[in-house]
Amino acid sequence: METFNNELIKLVERANVIVKTKDFTNVLNTVQHMLEDKNMLVFLEAIKTVELLAVLIGSKLQKQLKAFINVIAGKYGETKTAVIAAVDKTLGAIVKYALTPTVFSDVCLNQIAVTHKNPRVKQLIIEHTMGQFVKTLDAD
Repeated sequence: METFNNELIKLVERANVIVKTKDFTNVLNTVQHMLEDKNMLVFLEAIKTVELLAVLIGSKLQKQLKAFINVIAGKYGETKTAVIAAVDKTLGAIVKYALTPTVFSDVCLNQIAVTHKNPRVKQLIIEHTMGQFVKTLDAD
């Protein structure tokens, strides 16, 4: 997955790259399994992949990214700063490139912040994610 991410980074760095709409089911299923892995290095690579896919493909993956937000936000339960930073960066990319502000805030507030079992996840989803959300609105 690291090699795959390196190739995605090259595409992101190029100007005006257009990614055709294809069936990304295999990639998305692999990412989903990696996000659920207990090994920190594995799920960090998957989080990075979601970020890069959000930048490259954007709103074409809106349905899949909504499902990923739940799993990624669950990583706020981790105490390592690298994990928190990766989650922040990825959720920022999702709200900037892929989901509309309404959909993003609905998923974060109405689904995660209200229903998640872990109070740390609830707290950080509101503090970090909604803070980024407000910054993106201010930038517009």
